[in-house]
Amino acid sequence: MLAEKFGWTYRYILHEVAWVNIRMMLADAPHYVSDREAIPEATDDDLRDLINSF
Repeated sequence: MLAEKFGWTYRYILHEVAWVNIRMMLADAPHYVSDREAIPEATDDDLRDLINSF
């Protein structure tokens, strides 16, 4: 990913860039977190059915 984004060679990444800097670059990279499916809210009928089931 870094080689492609910055145009660095594999050799440059291995020998010229500090590993700590690479780790920080990867940690700061934008990423996507998907939303979990929304939990539907209980309706009055759902609550009434729950109470009546006991």
